[in-house]
Amino acid sequence: MQKHVDQLLTDIRQAKEKAPEKPVFSDNYKEYEAQMLALEDAPETTYEKLTGLSYEQFPPSNTLNEVQLTDLINSITETLKAYDIWIELPEGVPLAKRYNLIRELFTEKINYMPGFSNHIDFCSGTCEGCKIENYCPSNLENSEAS
Repeated sequence: MQKHVDQLLTDIRQAKEKAPEKPVFSDNYKEYEAQMLALEDAPETTYEKLTGLSYEQFPPSNTLNEVQLTDLINSITETLKAYDIWIELPEGVPLAKRYNLIRELFTEKINYMPGFSNHIDFCSGTCEGCKIENYCPSNLENSEAS
């Protein structure tokens, strides 16, 4: 498995190098407005199309050890930062859960607008059924039990 993880880490680093440059916005209002409209009207894409990394490349968490999970999480997170996509998870989320949440992103769509940050906190807005419910500091039921 380590050989596969090493190759995947290389692929992730290469995806980071392919991140688009941040756009330079015009000082001219009309041009700036046109740039903003183009970004707002940008079609939805997938993380796979954006980065060139696919869900299938990432092995299931139960096949990885803690070092491999940590290396993959750190590498994916750093690569996504190059695309201005920031992963934010509460403290205490176990490594396997953290990895699985990030891995699942590669099955989802994103409204990607170069030059603007995307913050992903995996919060559904409702505690019941949320993927991070048991680790979320906003979950009052969970907080009171501690």
